[in-house]
Amino acid sequence: PGKAQLDRRLGDQRVAEASVALADARHEASKRLLTLWYQWLREHDAAEVLRSQAELGARELAGIARRRQLGDASRLEALQAQAAATQAEAAARLASERVRRTELVLREQFPQVSPPANPARPAPGLPGFDLAALAESAMQEDPGLRLARAAALRSRLESERADAERRADPTVGVRYGTERGGNERIIGVYVSIPIGGEARRAAADANRARADTFEHLADARLRRMSGEIRSLQSAVELDVSRWQVAEQAAQAQAQVAERVAKANQLGETGLAEVLLARRQALEALLSASSARVDALENRSLLLLGAGRLWNSGPDD
Repeated sequence: PGKAQLDRRLGDQRVAEASVALADARHEASKRLLTLWYQWLREHDAAEVLRSQAELGARELAGIARRRQLGDASRLEALQAQAAATQAEAAARLASERVRRTELVLREQFPQVSPPANPARPAPGLPGFDLAALAESAMQEDPGLRLARAAALRSRLESERADAERRADPTVGVRYGTERGGNERIIGVYVSIPIGGEARRAAADANRARADTFEHLADARLRRMSGEIRSLQSAVELDVSRWQVAEQAAQAQAQVAERVAKANQLGETGLAEVLLARRQALEALLSASSARVDALENRSLLLLGAGRLWNSGPDD
């Protein structure tokens, strides 16, 4: 009794689990796309900054060489300018190579995605939604969590089906035959009632243990996702202010570098001070660029988890 109903429920649950598994695969692919995209953007922005620094170093070297010919620059300053220009060029070429490798990985895994020559760089901002509500939605809508819960429910139904199988189905039959050249006809009725043994009991126990395991895995997934989403929520809340501070620091360091360069032209400072100020300005600019991309990436990941970035329906 009830076996047919259990079979129907189990079939429906397996179909539902397959649908959730497809959504989970698409979600993981979307996360991978976002990760690769922002990794490429991060390397691209860094390469542009370093290329500008290399061009500035080359101009500085040409100016020092000219001053050297006029007797207005020392050999030490020429060597310092040469070393700085060479180092900046090497850093720029290494950054360009990182961009190329990252783009190759992106194109290999997502052939339809073509990185633009001049990607947009919007100012980071908070999503137009309540962050706590977004985080809660991201936890509840996580396909991995829903897949774990679906697997636990399917395993529980399988355990109920295995337990029902301990009550074996009886068989009722009618037998008809003839003997002695058709002179005798035999009609018989038989009933077969199998008795479940230890094998069926062991199978039912194994399915129950498997169901308990899947339920524990679902609980573990929920706890892990809760920590990850809350951490991402906190990062999104702090990213904008961190980027703003980094931008202000980069602008201040750029002004300092310009003033030190003017002081050097007036003979008030040496080239070493100029190179130090420019290196500090470069580090501040790279930090601000990285903070911008980090903020955009974390915001996109939170929106993706909450289903607010892309529609991931079955027909998309």
